[in-house]
Amino acid sequence: MLDKNGEIAVEKVITLIIVLLVIVVAIIFIFKPDILNWMRNLPEYTYNDSDREIPLSPDQLALIGCEKLVGRIGTLEGGYFSPKNFISIGGKKTELYIENKNALRLSHKDELVAAIRDNTIQVYPAFLDKYSQTYIELSAVGLPTIEELRLIDNSFILNTGNYICKSEKAINQIKENEKCVAKCSLYNGECSSAVLDGKVANGRIDCKDNELCYVSETESKLAYDDLKLEHLYVYDLTKSSYQDMEDFIGKDSISLYKGKSISFSMRTNSSSPYCFFLDSDSKFIYGSYVQSGPIPNNYPLVVTTDYYHELSYSGEKLFEFVAWDPNNQNKKVIKRIKVIASEEFPKGYDPAQIVSDSRLKETAQKAQTGEFFYIFQVTKDWIWREGIFGAGAMTTKNYKISKTSSSAVSISAFDESKNEWHDLDCNLGMFTIGKSIYVENLENSLSATFVKDKCKY
Repeated sequence: MLDKNGEIAVEKVITLIIVLLVIVVAIIFIFKPDILNWMRNLPEYTYNDSDREIPLSPDQLALIGCEKLVGRIGTLEGGYFSPKNFISIGGKKTELYIENKNALRLSHKDELVAAIRDNTIQVYPAFLDKYSQTYIELSAVGLPTIEELRLIDNSFILNTGNYICKSEKAINQIKENEKCVAKCSLYNGECSSAVLDGKVANGRIDCKDNELCYVSETESKLAYDDLKLEHLYVYDLTKSSYQDMEDFIGKDSISLYKGKSISFSMRTNSSSPYCFFLDSDSKFIYGSYVQSGPIPNNYPLVVTTDYYHELSYSGEKLFEFVAWDPNNQNKKVIKRIKVIASEEFPKGYDPAQIVSDSRLKETAQKAQTGEFFYIFQVTKDWIWREGIFGAGAMTTKNYKISKTSSSAVSISAFDESKNEWHDLDCNLGMFTIGKSIYVENLENSLSATFVKDKCKY
């Protein structure tokens, strides 16, 4: 039997243990995202650390699928709770680091530079356009050069190590793309330091520093010898399928409201190689060199309708497509359509960005606290119990995603029967507050998040 002093000592030990448990729980609650990130970056969880890795020769890398080594993933550095895996490109360390194995960020303000999907790095278009304001501003604070970013774009990370690789074919494609150089004259534009009446500023392109390239609002030249533009489809991504598209080959304008998401696909035909660019007056969207021969009638479109080339309308004045012979810029086709800004917006919704289902996590990562966006046409049937004997059911299609903190979002479904928003309960784990869900716990798409049963009505 314990004496009184012994009982007091035991009580102190028990009290101390309880206090320590409370402190640990509080720390987990406060720093949950950072702790999870740290755990995910432990050596047994992430890519192999280079200090424990035996370097492989080019021949050995080729045997495991790495035809060309373009970069490496470094060891963890930068703190206990939020260590970072910085990458090197061409042997030079950069300020880019990998986040949660699904994103590439710039250390300056943690700017999102690329998505990583199925171990493939996909750099966002704004960072591949040396004339974009985004690239110009961030190149002064550590963003790699345009050549380095193009090198890692569509590269892949080997599961067996910290190697960033690219195929020989993709390397050759980069060299071919270097033949595709934009010039103001390519767009039938005029460089000017003063505003030109009846013209639209189309960026600087190759004009002098104090000049912009001015072009007409509309233009259409659909054929030059064997080079032809046969279709220019615009897809409405607020609709339920890519069948909701419109061919603008014979039209001069398009009406859009702020936040509306669209994407493009084109069909060109040529018996010889050509370059093409798809862009707006403020954004480069897509471009490539095409090693082409005669195209049969059943040949598929040059499609750019995945998330990577999606555009959310934010005030652009025009969209344009131009294709040309890199050895003769006079041999070209061009289609330019002006944008008519519309005040139209779905009834019952506050104006905001509308994105496609596949861009849930990417957009949530980019959003600032307090911002929100919509995802439309994701059908979900909800069933729940009401008391002991009853049950409820609801089908929803449209959703609002709100950034509630730097690391969490709330998801609301639109109840059409009541014409109101209903907050979904997406915080089903331990140590959570309210109905929000951590961004890192989202799947890439909203539909996949629902499939994983991460929310309930």
